[in-house]
Amino acid sequence: MADRSEVQVWWLPSDSRGDGEVGSSALLDDDEVARAGRFRFERDRVRFVHRHSLVRRVLARYLDVAPADVTIRRTPLGRPELDPASGLSFSVSHADELTVVAVAQGCRIGVDIERLRPLDDGLQIAETMFAEPEVALLRSVPPASRAHTFLELWTRKEAIVKAVGSGLSLELDRFSVIERDGRPAGRAQGSSGAWPFTIRALDPPPGFIGAVAVAAKQVELTDRTAAEVAAR
Repeated sequence: MADRSEVQVWWLPSDSRGDGEVGSSALLDDDEVARAGRFRFERDRVRFVHRHSLVRRVLARYLDVAPADVTIRRTPLGRPELDPASGLSFSVSHADELTVVAVAQGCRIGVDIERLRPLDDGLQIAETMFAEPEVALLRSVPPASRAHTFLELWTRKEAIVKAVGSGLSLELDRFSVIERDGRPAGRAQGSSGAWPFTIRALDPPPGFIGAVAVAAKQVELTDRTAAEVAAR
């Protein structure tokens, strides 16, 4: 666990056309092109292409290479990563028209965002998937606040899952992201104590909620924008 990490958080519009779909598609590798081709609906395919091309543009800034030359590989459990020699770790999340890319140097990172929305089954989902302290918190909040609280917990837990990198093999009830008094925890709590990830809330555009988990004791967040990607 690093002592300190500066995390740059890139907020990007998933529907940005950049230099056009053909140019954006040309930035993707063969696997991404194949995945794009499997979408049934054109809108979803276009979003996938632009989202992945924007991610490549962001990472290219750090690696000082062309976006098409960014090599993104996946671990056996599906975690996307760069060559370890780069020292960079990144994580991506998207919700509707918004994509976020979080980048850190020298430590693992995970990010998750969700659109704020009504949820009738948040408590039921939590009862089957979350740790007991989190379920108790959801039971205690007024029904009008339950969807927001559920999504706050969900994004914090998903950020941890992405940072750990074990995918669906990490069950969400194995750890809690709140303190005993119901406040958001600075670090996830497991049966054997605190996990080595600091959790921080993000400051997304209105209508969204998000969190980042970083393998560092102190985390400094810096927001970046799509205009900076286009300016390169």
